[in-house]
Amino acid sequence: MVDIKKTLNGLLPGKKNVADGTDGPAPKRGMSLLSKLLLMLLAATMTAVVTIAFLGYRHGEQQIIETAFQQLRSLRVSKSQQVEWYFQNLRNVVRILGQTPTVAKSMQLFSTSFGSLDNKPGGVDVLNDEQKEKLTDYYNKEYFPKLDQLKGGKSNVEIFWPRSRAGRRAQSLYIAENPNESGKKDEFYSSSAVTSYDMVHRKFHEFYRSALKAQNFYDIFLIDGDSGDIVYSVSKETDFGTNLLRGPYAHSSLGRLYRKIRSNHSPGFVYLEDFKQYPPSYNAPASFIGTPIYTDGGLFIGVLAAQLSIEDLNGFMTNNNQWKESGLGTSGEMYLIGDDKLMRSNSRFLTEDKENYLKVLAATHTPKAIINQVQKLGTSVLFQRVNTEGVRAAFNGKTDTKVIEDYRGVRVLSSYAPLDIPDLHWVMLAEIDEAEARAPQNQFAKNVLLTSGLLLLGLTLASLFVASNFLKPISVLIDGVGRIRDGEKNVEIKRLANDEFGELSDTFNILTKEIGDRDTLIEKQSSSYNDLLNRIYPGNIVERLKKGDDKIVDSIHQASVVYVIIHGFSKQTEAMDSIDALELLTELVDNLDTTCQSMGIEKVKTIGEHYLAVCGLSVPLLDHARRALDFSHAASRELAIFNARYDLKLALRIGIHSGPLHAGIVGSYNFDFDVWGNSLNIARRIVFEAGLNKMRLTIPTYHMLNTTDDFGPEMIVDTKAVGQVATYELDLDTTLDRNRMDRRREQRKRKSDPVKLGKKKSATDGAKTTAVAADNQTASSQIVVDQSIADEDGGQQST
Repeated sequence: MVDIKKTLNGLLPGKKNVADGTDGPAPKRGMSLLSKLLLMLLAATMTAVVTIAFLGYRHGEQQIIETAFQQLRSLRVSKSQQVEWYFQNLRNVVRILGQTPTVAKSMQLFSTSFGSLDNKPGGVDVLNDEQKEKLTDYYNKEYFPKLDQLKGGKSNVEIFWPRSRAGRRAQSLYIAENPNESGKKDEFYSSSAVTSYDMVHRKFHEFYRSALKAQNFYDIFLIDGDSGDIVYSVSKETDFGTNLLRGPYAHSSLGRLYRKIRSNHSPGFVYLEDFKQYPPSYNAPASFIGTPIYTDGGLFIGVLAAQLSIEDLNGFMTNNNQWKESGLGTSGEMYLIGDDKLMRSNSRFLTEDKENYLKVLAATHTPKAIINQVQKLGTSVLFQRVNTEGVRAAFNGKTDTKVIEDYRGVRVLSSYAPLDIPDLHWVMLAEIDEAEARAPQNQFAKNVLLTSGLLLLGLTLASLFVASNFLKPISVLIDGVGRIRDGEKNVEIKRLANDEFGELSDTFNILTKEIGDRDTLIEKQSSSYNDLLNRIYPGNIVERLKKGDDKIVDSIHQASVVYVIIHGFSKQTEAMDSIDALELLTELVDNLDTTCQSMGIEKVKTIGEHYLAVCGLSVPLLDHARRALDFSHAASRELAIFNARYDLKLALRIGIHSGPLHAGIVGSYNFDFDVWGNSLNIARRIVFEAGLNKMRLTIPTYHMLNTTDDFGPEMIVDTKAVGQVATYELDLDTTLDRNRMDRRREQRKRKSDPVKLGKKKSATDGAKTTAVAADNQTASSQIVVDQSIADEDGGQQST
């Protein structure tokens, strides 16, 4: 132990002689060497601690703010891409739907039969008194009360009443006499009247209902190209049967959309109208997207329009009100602003604290009428005006991240940028309160002060102990322990003394030798174990297995499944020795594995002639479909080289499908990493419909590619297990790369060196024989299964 008494004698001259307990002053002398050493260590320690603390605080402050900025930028970029993709996907869906024969045929029949609803001659009204009363009651008792409550004022039937007699009868039959409540009028298929229109309605209503539900549209309309009459609507609101040239909604968003398409109805033209309040939907924000409809002869006959609800946009802009879980803390939000400087998505503060949000609106001089509308409708869309520095800069085409004041008058970190959406002039902002962003900085300052104080105290005590000769033996032991901690093996220290420290040093040397021997054995076993795991499972699965996860399963939102069949391998190698055939198959699979790794694709398994890989499995990739396509071409070229080298005539069949997937560890005793889901089933089914040296891919993959490759015509593959699947077929690239072929030939020549083979043969013959037997047994069972699938699918007709 440190001799504290002697230390105090040196530090406190003139006091009682603590060393021997006698009264009187201690012998006069200068400051002891121990005291000088302690003072120097303390001075150096304090200087170092203060300097490090100051520099650490300054650097930490910058890093915290920059990290917050970077996170906002990342969230804004990701969400911008999601919004732009959402509207691009809507355009593609509407364009494709408008060009289907069913839509063209139904448009003709609806337009023709709509006029038959006006079946009374001359000026006789098509509605009798009872029907008029029912329709009037619908407006006055069901529609107007809710509409007037939300928008204020009192509505008049004559303003909203359809101008045409056919329109009034259509509303009478399918709205007033519809037994379903508002919001469920689409469940009504047939009216009580026997009309040609009702026959057409029964025939096509389910088709449009299915399309509406599949794309989550609010409504779908068919509008006559000449008259402007809305001859069909799925949801059957008060716009059904009205005229968009002269009727009550001629100047609505839907009316503007119709006139725009009517004046520019070139094939494939799609127009999007911005969100505005729409009276038929009780003044809820509504956007419309539409495309022209043509006959087979190229005659423009009408417009297909879809109404978009703000709910979908709000859903992924707010992450379903999970701001904190998405990395926006307690005050962060992302929102959209239109060219009128009004919000196109809900404010987080309205959702989480409506009362306080309304107070903020009042404090920022928002008109009381607007505040009442926000309170009634429960949305800030088309009501909250945002004209901040970030909004103005974004509308001027600038992208930046800086500290500004938001629409509440609060200083925030704001990341803003314009969006690239045709027909819409929108900007996006991602913001978080500056106070919240800097909270870690304040906590960091406290931690630095606390850590510095503790460090100073610890170093002072350490200096006192280190200065004592008594700690020299322990320092030697600590040094030995430190060498072990740093990874040094077989550490040995000299015997410290002929006492307990000597025995301790001997014991230390014995323990370090045992530790070194155990570490060597553990490292060897761990290396073998890790190597085996990494060969069997993906890297992220290996890490989770090491952590002890016993149930590993992941749901992949979007990935591309590549199912490959090596056609002709069994037949062309059946005359070979099993070892030779195994070596050929191993080399070919190794080539495919290398191609997978180079393109960021993960191989799942190989069973006989079947090879399964997935792109986007462990790491989400935006271009997984393109990578899958490139891998298919690369694999075909590798096979061409392989065929040329061994004079074989193997071919590939490849099936690709993009969609959701499940992956995980299957089994409790014998683990196996596997994938499953409908995406795998589709890829495995369509591969049997692919020609030799051809790939077949589904519509979702084709749309993701956005490619100009020479695909064949769309074909519908009919399978028992999956049903009808729309696909495209593309020839695989079988170009021979001579340079790569020469390199592979040289590599094979080196591998077949007789001296090397002779050394390895005796050690590997037994393992190869066992592996061949196991692989043959597994491959045989799988080939039987896959052959049954092929037979099953082969019996179906491809259209």
